[in-house]
Order: sequence, then structure tokens, then C-alpha cells
Amino acid sequence: MPALTIGLDVAKNVFQIHGVDRHSKTVVQRKLRRAEVLKFFAKLESSLVGIEACHGSHFWARELTSLGHTVRLLPTQYVKPFLLGGKNDANDAAAICAAVTRSGIHFVAIKSAEQQSLQSVHRMRQRLIQERTAKSNQIRSMFAEEGVIFPVGLPQLRKGVVELVNNPDSPITALLRRLGSMYLEQLKALQQWLDELAAEIARSSRAMKAANSSLPFQESGP
Repeated sequence: MPALTIGLDVAKNVFQIHGVDRHSKTVVQRKLRRAEVLKFFAKLESSLVGIEACHGSHFWARELTSLGHTVRLLPTQYVKPFLLGGKNDANDAAAICAAVTRSGIHFVAIKSAEQQSLQSVHRMRQRLIQERTAKSNQIRSMFAEEGVIFPVGLPQLRKGVVELVNNPDSPITALLRRLGSMYLEQLKALQQWLDELAAEIARSSRAMKAANSSLPFQESGP
């Protein structure tokens, strides 16, 4: 099949493509199951492929680039103006196809697998921090019901809970003592995970910097 300009609407299982030739005439509109996508593009001459930036788009951009295609990731706001009719997979693919050749679009840089993995680590770390904050607020509320108020700050909270839980004469119920112990166990586990993720972020960042520094320097100008 000759080179085309293609809009690819990615999904979990069924993908939609909309392709036009060099005269902007629509020559292909079809659905592809996930297992068919690479087979289809492998038979295609080097083409321009537009994909809306979303979950999975960087993976498919890398795969199609490896097949010799030029892939552009488009932010959603650049696709919407070209959407005609109701929003569905076919119309989305057509809108992507129309937008990818327009000037003035700031395409999203395609992330490497390593960059995506590092991004996932950052996201997981952020979720764990949020979980730790939620659990800390919950334990503060529980102890406040018993008239116990802790100072502001996670270290102060942890210290206060440890003192109350380990003091047999503290004025709290046995159940609240158990809840305090459970909180401390969860906090310890969360902190271990956070430390591991922080170490992984540091290792990955050093590796990426080392890889970038090893690239040959290219002088600019004549």
C-alpha cells in the first residue's frame, strides 16, 4: 500500500484508522484489533501517522516508528477543532488525520520506554504520599475523638502515637491502641515503599544523565 497520512485512534482492543492519500482523498477507513495493528502498518510504505496523546500512545508511537513511519503525538486540544459529527472512533480518527498535517501544532515528544517507566514510578510515589496523608488524617481524627490532639507534622504524629500505644497507662481504649498499632505498621510499610521508589528515581535519573552525556556533541553552524 502506498504512503498515506493516517489518523490512528488507539484503544484497549479495537483501533480505528483513517487514511488519506497525497491528494487528501480518503482511501482507508477501518477498524483493527490490537493484534492486527502492527501487521497492517508493516505492509504500508513509510507514512505520516497521527495519534492523539493518551494512555498507550507513546508505546504505539515507538512501535510504528520502528517500522519506518513518522509518528506525531497530538495534544487533545489540537484534535477537537477538526472533529466533525458526533464523537466516535471513526470521527476521532478522521479528526486526528486532518490535524496532523496542520502547521502551528506543538506535538508531544515521544517518550522512551525508560522515560515512561520512570514517570510511572513518580506517579506511584505520589499516590503513596497521598495515601500516607489520608491515613495520617484518619488516625488524627480517631484520636481526637478520645481527646488526644497531636502536633502538626508527620514525625510529631508518629512519635505521639508510638508513645500512647507503648504506654500501658495512656488514657485510650484498647481498641484505639490497636488502631494506633495498625497505623504505625502501615506507616512503616508505606515509608519503605517510598524509600525504594526514591532510590529507583535517583538511579534512573543518574543512568539517563550518563546516557545523555555519552552522546556525541554536534557543533552548530557551518
